[in-house]
Amino acid sequence: MTRRLLIVLVLLLTALPLNAQQEPANPPGDNTDTTNIDVEAVPYDDVNEVAARMYCPICEMEPLHTCRAQTCIDWREVIRERLARGETEDEIIDYFVTTYGDRVVGIPEDEGLRLFSLAGPIIMFFVALGVAFMTFQRWQQSNDLVSEGAPSTEVLAGNSTSNNDADDDYRKRLESDLQS
Repeated sequence: MTRRLLIVLVLLLTALPLNAQQEPANPPGDNTDTTNIDVEAVPYDDVNEVAARMYCPICEMEPLHTCRAQTCIDWREVIRERLARGETEDEIIDYFVTTYGDRVVGIPEDEGLRLFSLAGPIIMFFVALGVAFMTFQRWQQSNDLVSEGAPSTEVLAGNSTSNNDADDDYRKRLESDLQS
């Protein structure tokens, strides 16, 4: 009798891990019960609208709605089923991000990275605008300095009416340079 009890106990203990390894038909948080869902009622335009915000997990940077890989076709069917269940676009994208990671969306999901990726080009535009403004100011100042040091056209033509000593010195140097 004890031998039979021991055999039954061993069999039950060996069968216990097998039952613990079985996955439930519907994992918690995943409503994949498709018995009462009319998937055909969801137009492909709605599916592609959600899929356009995502990228293929296989091809590099190819939008999900244009990719012809089998994985992308399967993902679009998952999107279609979830839309038929009444989930919103953001809920569907959140599902894919939690399941497959940030690489399925084109914009980083981290708020800091998203802010940097959106603000970076704007900041660079204003930096470039500031550099261009400062360069233009320096160029304008150098043109002003050159025009202040150069003689006027009247002085060069000999029609100067001013008796400025600096202009006279400049004229003498110019004439001596021209004669030699």
